[in-house]
This record gives sequence, structure tokens and C-alpha cells, in this order.
Amino acid sequence: MRPVKFLLIILAGAILAACNFPLSKEAAKKFKSRPGPFSVTVFPIRVVSGPNAEYDAELGRELLAWLEEKNLASGRVGETVEFPVQWHMDQSKMLKETAAAFASQVTSMAIETEYAFLAELLCNRNKTDVGGIHYFLTNAKGEFVSVGLNNSHWAEYKAVMPKSPVDGVEVVKLMLENNWLE
Repeated sequence: MRPVKFLLIILAGAILAACNFPLSKEAAKKFKSRPGPFSVTVFPIRVVSGPNAEYDAELGRELLAWLEEKNLASGRVGETVEFPVQWHMDQSKMLKETAAAFASQVTSMAIETEYAFLAELLCNRNKTDVGGIHYFLTNAKGEFVSVGLNNSHWAEYKAVMPKSPVDGVEVVKLMLENNWLE
């Protein structure tokens, strides 16, 4: 493992630990030891700007197509899962609150796939800059197996410098590539 990647994994773990994130060790281990592609419901990408959230099904379809192209997963795009926007100066707190709301939605519905995925892009009001990026992967029971947080401090963000939701999804792809393909 490259030293930089190792440090980023340690930093991500520290961020998640600092916000007391409920990652299921057992579910995460099962996910990492999977023999091949998994089935997933990809929910429309959550684009947060100001006090509002929009949900982009087309970007969700694009991400699912990429997962299939990379032979990581097959699945479907789910219906929009909506919950209130709660901005905080602490990005890890926003991550934790979105995670709790998403897990609650997953547990209340009967998804037909092994996993549920949501990406969240934190944008300025005009959606001309993406300041933060989160992703959440739960199993069908709503237990978290993989979670990501990214912003201007991370290599994936710096590689893209996202200025739009489309760019933000490119960062998500890099995050998943670095976390799920190696």
C-alpha cells in the first residue's frame, strides 16, 4: 500500500471516529471480502445548496453505469430519499446527520439489492462550486459498510477541483476507485 493512501485511510478513520460514526465492522468485512460484483440500489445524487437539497437521478444513473463498467456492481437507481438539510461548520457532523437520515430511510424500505448507495454534494447556492462530498454505502439492513468524506484537503478533490455536480460525481468515482478497487 502506498504511504499516502495509508495516511488518507488513517485520516478518514480518525474523522469517522471523531464523529462517532456507526460503521459496522462485521458488515464492512463482509463487503470487502465479497468475491465479485455486488447488487446495489443507487439513489439519486443529493445536491445540497443553501437550505435546499435537490436529487439528480440522471447523475445517479451515470454513477450506476460507471459501477457496472468497472465490474464493481450491478443494480438499479432508486426513488429519491428526501430529508432536511442541516448545515454545520463541521463537515463530519453533516456527514453523520446525513448518514443517520439515510440509514433510517433504507431500513424503512425494502430494497431489492444487497446494498444501498447515496452520494451527497455540498455546493454553493449557485452550484458553481462543490465544497464537500460524502458517500454512504449500507447493506439492506441499513448498516454502514463504507463511508467517504472528501473536500479540498484530499487528493481526489484536488485532481478534479469540482465546480459543478457533474464534477462532484467525478470525485465520487475517484473515491470509490481508491477505496473499492485496490
